[in-house]
Amino acid sequence: MKEIISDIKRVLDEKEQKWIAEELTLGDRSRKAVHHWKEKSQFLPEYLSEDTIAKAKKLDQEADELISESKIEDVIFYFDKLDAAEKEECIRKLQSRLNNVSSIDIIRK
Repeated sequence: MKEIISDIKRVLDEKEQKWIAEELTLGDRSRKAVHHWKEKSQFLPEYLSEDTIAKAKKLDQEADELISESKIEDVIFYFDKLDAAEKEECIRKLQSRLNNVSSIDIIRK
């Protein structure tokens, strides 16, 4: 019985090591690699240890931060392409949205 349990544990450990080597990475940290990680990490395999799950959660947070940064970079990229009048209009609209969010926060408090 102990030998069977030991064999199963060894197989699961090997699967975990393979998963770590192949999946526990953001690759080149490009948008494609980050979004690939987000898709693949939605459902983690049951055989992962608590330590590996913690590492996966940390990597997932890092992926979220990279996605957030890239969204902001996109906004800035397109903002820079606007002419002066469009920039002013954009700023007015953003300020209006910010004021609406602030009003909602005040109401919730």
